[in-house]
Amino acid sequence: MKKMLILIGALCITSLGFAKMNDGVYKSEAKDFDKRGWKVFLDLTVKEGKIESANFDYINKDGKLKSEDVEYNKKYKEISKIDVPELKEIFSEELVQTQNPDEIDNVAGATESLVQFKLLSKEAIIASESGVKEPVRIDL
Repeated sequence: MKKMLILIGALCITSLGFAKMNDGVYKSEAKDFDKRGWKVFLDLTVKEGKIESANFDYINKDGKLKSEDVEYNKKYKEISKIDVPELKEIFSEELVQTQNPDEIDNVAGATESLVQFKLLSKEAIIASESGVKEPVRIDL
């Protein structure tokens, strides 16, 4: 009986690790704007069953992107030693390389952004596995 349970557990883990991602662009985003007026989002592009790119950013109610806000990024970089355009690049490159949000290394000065990126990535991956094209909205 014990061997049977171990075998069933191994099969479950194996099947979860090999879920096939469908090609396309999958979007996940926060349900609401944060207290500063930004909504975090991720566009995940899957090609040939693998993550090809991840566009991570924040948008405000006027449709402006945080990564393009020069003043904000200048101030943020003075405090955190990194800015949103650099975060976008680091997170995307690591996700493409590892194909697993949990394997992305911490980035000094960007803990909250990394937590958000990982959550959004996981939701977009789940959407790609099930072929859901509508944006996935989550509470952050």
